[in-house]
Amino acid sequence: MRGRATIMYATARSRKGAGQMKKVIGWIVLILVIFYIGTNPGPAADIAQGIGHGLADAFRNIGVFLRNLAS
Repeated sequence: MRGRATIMYATARSRKGAGQMKKVIGWIVLILVIFYIGTNPGPAADIAQGIGHGLADAFRNIGVFLRNLAS
């Protein structure tokens, strides 16, 4: 029974470590994005504009679908 408790403790501990690793990677990505925006504001704005247009198109198409569905 003792071996089973040790395995469960080790598994819980490794999950906690994985969560911490995700946080660290998330912070690194955020810092790199901020650095990219600070050093290349023009291309970063173009990327943001493209993402915005893509999202707008997606929601517009969902609206068209729902309107056609209702009629």
